[in-house]
Amino acid sequence: MTDKDLSKDLWQVANILTGFAVVQAIAFIYACAKQDFAMLINTFPVKMTIAIHIIIVTVAECYAVWWCADKAVALLANGRQTEDTEDINRNMINSITKRVAWGRIVIILSLLLPALLSLYARQLGGMPFNGKVPNQSLQQTANRVH
Repeated sequence: MTDKDLSKDLWQVANILTGFAVVQAIAFIYACAKQDFAMLINTFPVKMTIAIHIIIVTVAECYAVWWCADKAVALLANGRQTEDTEDINRNMINSITKRVAWGRIVIILSLLLPALLSLYARQLGGMPFNGKVPNQSLQQTANRVH
C-alpha cells in the first residue's frame, strides 16, 4: 500500500467520523425531544454528566478529524516525488486537505450547541429538575444544617 493510498484511506476515515458525529447529534437531539426520555434524564447530575460527555466526545471527534488530515498531509509530503505529485500540486493538496479538515471540525462543533440546548430545553422553558431547582436543593440542605 502506497502513501497515496493511505492518505486516501485517512480521507475516508475523516468522512466517516464527520458523518457519524452528525448522525449522533441528530439522534440525540431527537431523543431529547421525546417526552419519556426527557423525563427519564430530568435530574441535574444526569444532565450534567451527559453534557460533559457530549463535550468530551465532540472534542475527541474534532481531534480525530484533525489527526486524519495531519497524517494524510504528512504521508503526501513524505511520498516519493512522482509526475503527478509535484511540489506545487502537493502544496495545493495540503492546503485543500487542511481546509476541508477545518470545515469538518466546524460542522462537528456547530452541532454541539443544538445538542446542549436540546438537553436543557425543559429547564430553559422553566421546568425544574424533577420538581426541584438545584439551587433550591442546596439552600434547603444549608437551612437544615444551621
